[in-house]
Amino acid sequence: MHYIRMLEHIMRIFTFIFISILTFSCNERTTEQEIMAFEEELGQEEAQGFAEMVEHFERDLLSRYPNKSLDQAYELHLNYTTEDQGLQFGDWAPATLKKDSIFRLYSKNLLNEIWIKPDTVWVKDERLYKSYRGNMNPTGHRLPPYTNDIDSLIYHERNTDIPNREGTFYKALERISNSNKIANWYYSLKREAGNIHPAVIAEALNNHKLDYYDLNKKISYDDYLVKRIILVETYTQTCSNIR
Repeated sequence: MHYIRMLEHIMRIFTFIFISILTFSCNERTTEQEIMAFEEELGQEEAQGFAEMVEHFERDLLSRYPNKSLDQAYELHLNYTTEDQGLQFGDWAPATLKKDSIFRLYSKNLLNEIWIKPDTVWVKDERLYKSYRGNMNPTGHRLPPYTNDIDSLIYHERNTDIPNREGTFYKALERISNSNKIANWYYSLKREAGNIHPAVIAEALNNHKLDYYDLNKKISYDDYLVKRIILVETYTQTCSNIR
């Protein structure tokens, strides 16, 4: 197992434990007032780009699952993502770059309000360092003993994004989190766990997994916020040519 996939596996176990103790009732939809507040915080250009990106994603879903309703396509997509083992080490960076290019078709700013990539990645004394936002004194992580292609590792890390917790997407989630239970659940999860394996979110929002996550109502796949969470958390995986 590659080092990155092993870390993802550990994070997935941690997040399963974390999510399993969170309970929320999905007996409410994102209201028009909440949508207005969310989009005001996110920004007009970003909100419009987000809406167009959701439409792009849904066209892709319907093309991959022909003769299915949109709700059924969402559920099949979540089933696939839940059961998938994730992208291989060499597949993740190209899929991320493809995701980035598609997002930029619809918005010049939205991508950077959701994710950030390291400014610089380097290896020194058998440790991997990543600098974000000009921080040139990061804590390094020891390289795995079987790493034999440093260039590929640096390329992977340089093109692996993390949540931009200072971006307007997370500020918008926080703004409506007191009234919207899904926003509160998701914002708390991202604040505590950061990067999450796509299968974790897929399983949390999959209506066949209600008992595991102690959800009280079925998820509405046509809900404004649910659509955007699924897009943000699972779209990179769909950008791989393997799928």
